[in-house]
Amino acid sequence: MTIGIWNPEPDDRDDLYVCLFNPAEYEAPGLNDWDDALDVFQMDDILIPDAYEQLQSALFDYDDHFEMALSEKDFSTHPTEILEDELKGELAKKEMRSIEKQ
Repeated sequence: MTIGIWNPEPDDRDDLYVCLFNPAEYEAPGLNDWDDALDVFQMDDILIPDAYEQLQSALFDYDDHFEMALSEKDFSTHPTEILEDELKGELAKKEMRSIEKQ
C-alpha cells in the first residue's frame, strides 16, 4: 500500500499531510463522492515525534530516494486502522471505475 505524503509549501518542513480514505463518508461509487470520502491528516498527528522528525529529515535533508521502516510504536494512530481503511478505499476505487466504464 502506497500513501502519498503531501507538502504544499516545500519550504515548510512542518506542513506534511496525507489524505486518507474514510469509509464512513463514502456512500456510493462516483467521482463526486470520492472527494468527500478523503480526510486530511497532518503527519505529526499520525506519527510520534521521533518518527515524524526522521521523516522530515529523510524528506528534506537528502536528495536520494529512501525507504523508512515504521513499526506500530511509531504511530499515534494504530497503523492497522489506517491500512484497513486504505484497503477499503482501493476496493471503492475499483468499484467506481467499473461503474464509470459501463
